[in-house]
Amino acid sequence: MVSRKLCWAVLIFFVSGIMEPVAAPRPAKHTGPGLSAGQSWNMQLVGQLGGPMLAVAAEGVTVYVGEGPSLSILDVTDPRMPVSLGRSVPVGGVLQDAVAVGDYVYVAASEAGLGILDVSDPGAAVVAGVAHTPGSAQGVFVAPGYAYVADADSGLAVVDISVPTKPVEVGSIDLPGYALGVVAEGAYAYVAAGESGLRVVSVVDPEDPIEVGFYDGPGNAYGVAVDGVYVYLGDGGFRVLDVSNPEEPVVAGVCDECGEVWDIVLSGDYAYVAGAGEGLRVIDVSDPRHPTLAGTYDTWSANHVALLGTHAYVSDYWWGLRIVDVSHPEDPAWASDYRYYGPWLPRDVEVRGAYAYVADAGSQHGLGVLSVADPTEPELLGSFTGSFGGWNVALAGNYAHLADDAVWVVDVTDPKDPAYVSSYGSAAKDVAVSENLALVACGDHGLRVVDVSDPATPVLLGAWDTPGYAHDVAVVEQHAYVSDGEAGVRIIDVSNPENPTEIGFFDTPGFAYGAAITGGLAWVADGEAGLRVLDVSDPALPVEVGYYDTPGRANGVAVDGSLAYIADGEAGVRVLDVSDPTQPVEVGFFEFAGDAYDLAVTAGLAYVADYQGGMLILRHGQIERLYLPVVLRVR
Repeated sequence: MVSRKLCWAVLIFFVSGIMEPVAAPRPAKHTGPGLSAGQSWNMQLVGQLGGPMLAVAAEGVTVYVGEGPSLSILDVTDPRMPVSLGRSVPVGGVLQDAVAVGDYVYVAASEAGLGILDVSDPGAAVVAGVAHTPGSAQGVFVAPGYAYVADADSGLAVVDISVPTKPVEVGSIDLPGYALGVVAEGAYAYVAAGESGLRVVSVVDPEDPIEVGFYDGPGNAYGVAVDGVYVYLGDGGFRVLDVSNPEEPVVAGVCDECGEVWDIVLSGDYAYVAGAGEGLRVIDVSDPRHPTLAGTYDTWSANHVALLGTHAYVSDYWWGLRIVDVSHPEDPAWASDYRYYGPWLPRDVEVRGAYAYVADAGSQHGLGVLSVADPTEPELLGSFTGSFGGWNVALAGNYAHLADDAVWVVDVTDPKDPAYVSSYGSAAKDVAVSENLALVACGDHGLRVVDVSDPATPVLLGAWDTPGYAHDVAVVEQHAYVSDGEAGVRIIDVSNPENPTEIGFFDTPGFAYGAAITGGLAWVADGEAGLRVLDVSDPALPVEVGYYDTPGRANGVAVDGSLAYIADGEAGVRVLDVSDPTQPVEVGFFEFAGDAYDLAVTAGLAYVADYQGGMLILRHGQIERLYLPVVLRVR
């Protein structure tokens, strides 16, 4: 017999498709099959690509590595030639740590909590379940029936995973410090708690964990591992603690020359350490009381390490996955790399036709050109590396102008092979192009006006030194609207490019990061002051006519018809109905465990540059709000 819940779910789904959308209460949290967004209302994640590589786990001949909020799955039968098997859907937060057990990978997914991915089919990995912990999941350890989650400023969470599709938090304890890593053995969990050192927690009763001891070292505790009566801790160097009496851990051995320690994996007589900017360290712990540095391998920013046989797999932030041969621990050697060239730290995005152009602060790129012909499967086609990583991008014909200290002019006629044409200026934070003029926001140096009629030979024409910090610029006809930080919005007449002149300004209450200009109105992303709406029909006398105080930090704004989309920092994307500009009303949001910097909207889709989550593609609308999984959870 078909259950009544299923019948109601089907009926609701069917009716929602044939009736006009009606107002609905916000669901507290939404988790659909294959998708876990932190919180969302009236918005759907369509596609995602990119983000830093932080988490890594390994089992058998398979390595799992986090790419922002998603998990890539690699066959490493031959470590010298890793083969991509597939990539999961986003879990909802940036993946900080991972543990692989059988058909499941358990991930610490920041604000999304503990995610459980079913990887039985590597080509179609899906989210089996999510337990939303109260803090920000930074580390995870899996024991029979339970997952222990290092939950940042919320301490330790204990999750029952006996049914992976229905994980349930059953216990927790608030600990001092900031829980970053956790391991467990026997009756105890050992938590690396940042500046509060090591915390020892009895988990005899997982529903009632109790702190029984601690060790407060000289540094910040990040990585932690345990073997018998010894705990290996990264805390101002590499420390070995004797925990034979868990109530009073004591230092047994120290290796100060072993450097910074973010993650530790033990194997035989060695500890393999991810040491941030100091790369991979191999430490001889055959005598735990006298650990010594055996070998090193430099990487850019080693976050986590996993071990399979004679190879270490190091997640190296935006430099990808480093595969290191450690068959000779005293002389670790490069075996291969896996680099998925997605947007690592996007700051801005522009969309034209089937392509998205992403300004990427990650040092590998600068500018990424993505195919978004299928928004559910964005694909990087080509990239261009500037100097420091891109801040903003503007399009003009077959050229992209990338603000990256200088402004780089890039020919994007062939999206697979963006080509350098020229560069101009310095200290560029943003650029807008109108006909033959490029208007450049240059931070403390104000506005620059450049003739780009010949893209190969740009010529500086004029400048205006704004009183604040020129962060962004938009141009309409003969006026440049400069988002000038604490000095608000400055309106510059550029009809005479050699002599630009300020004709009006409005000192907004926050920090003006960016603005969109439509129909005589300026929509200003004003930092902590949210969205400010200015009437600029008379550019000499701009007047505020409305505002909306968003919950985050308004970094960027795009307007599409009667909707304003706000890139609201850690509060994600907020959608406002601005049909009455004097009274904006929130009609949707999508929160993600990243930092939304800017966005572009076209054809009903919002393309979001999220500083940790990569590029997100979102759709606003009540029909796509996916209430179906929520109904299925009703008891």
